[in-house]
Amino acid sequence: MIDIINIGVNYIIEMVAAWQYFRSFYSSKCSKQTECMFMVSAYVMMFCLFWLQIFWFNAVDFLIINCFLCFYLFSRRMSSSVFHALILTVAMVVTEVIIELVCMRLLDGFLVFTQNSISYAIVSIGSRIFYFFVIRIIIVVFAPKKERLEAKSGFTVLLSVTPLISVWLTLVIVVICMNGHIDFIMGGMLLASMALLLVMNFVVFWAYDSDQKFMRNYLMMQADLKEQQAEAEYYRRLAEQTENQKILIHDIKNHLQTIAGLSEDGGESKIHEYVQQLMEMPEMKSSVTYCSQPVLNVILGQYQEICKKKSIQFGVDIRKDSVDYITMDDLTALFGNLLKNAVEAAAGVSEAYIDVTVNYNYKSKQTFISVENSVLYPPRFDGDGGLISRKNDGKLHGVGIKSIQRAAEHYQGEVSYHYDKEAKCFHMMVLLTNNK
Repeated sequence: MIDIINIGVNYIIEMVAAWQYFRSFYSSKCSKQTECMFMVSAYVMMFCLFWLQIFWFNAVDFLIINCFLCFYLFSRRMSSSVFHALILTVAMVVTEVIIELVCMRLLDGFLVFTQNSISYAIVSIGSRIFYFFVIRIIIVVFAPKKERLEAKSGFTVLLSVTPLISVWLTLVIVVICMNGHIDFIMGGMLLASMALLLVMNFVVFWAYDSDQKFMRNYLMMQADLKEQQAEAEYYRRLAEQTENQKILIHDIKNHLQTIAGLSEDGGESKIHEYVQQLMEMPEMKSSVTYCSQPVLNVILGQYQEICKKKSIQFGVDIRKDSVDYITMDDLTALFGNLLKNAVEAAAGVSEAYIDVTVNYNYKSKQTFISVENSVLYPPRFDGDGGLISRKNDGKLHGVGIKSIQRAAEHYQGEVSYHYDKEAKCFHMMVLLTNNK
């Protein structure tokens, strides 16, 4: 029974290390549920094959199965999948051999520790802790810097020392087990101590990763907030400029109308024709007004021009009073991100379209924002209600939807979305409540 538990724990450690390794080098191609199902199934298979007791076969199936996991779940390139599977296999074999050689040196015998199931289990756990430590070093040194924060020096030292102390304690416990009389109760206590030591290592690294993730998200949100404030200020100034342009255009029209009348009286037909052409120029026409919010008019006008350049049909229907109570910053966060995502998704689609609809219910005082757009590829979901970006520029994405959700929370709102496979369109909806 001890052997079965020991081998099971070993494969759990190897699975966690491999999963963390793959996710550090690649973006996920599947949902977390799919990853978990394949990882657990693969390592259960390796656990079953282990009992054939063929060392070289265990190493080969470890290599092949990890290569498959990397290829199917992450890389999708066979060469890189083989390379990373080889890294994991070599690290696993080398760390296990090092720990066993050190134990044999301390005990003055070839595989003496295998004669005692408890000492063998302790050596196995110690070698896996060392393996986990080596994989962590590879990740820290060689993994792509995905907006990773620099850890504080004291915490970094703690991370480095904890596994090394664990390996040292493993060696000490093995020597005690082999050189002293250890009864069943004492052996169980020592084995439990090793299990707690293993858990401690996992907790330390989990705390580190959680802290890094929290700080990364916090800094991203702060940067996004500053960007939205700057964008809102830009749209405000642009709206003022647009309003001034309307006044200027109105005055110029009056002057041109006067010149046109004078030219008619003087019989200068060519001057009259030229002035009429000037008045019909697009630059002399007022901008399109979608609603009573100048900032939103600017945003929609900007994206209308973008859609025109990308051959995307752009439709807008905003009902009266539907957005009057929404602040300038929140309008920028909501419509700026909604339209940006829609344009990126619809670009390249044949007969692409984006439809923006905003309705207002006077009884419930609620605004319903709907953005529907055609998509070139179906969206990928992460299993936690979020979307996985298809961008491969090495940066972190997904802040846009978080910004929409944060803006909606200011109005006790909700954000939802769905994908229509048959129509190949993505529909995003935002419900806001007017509490003013």
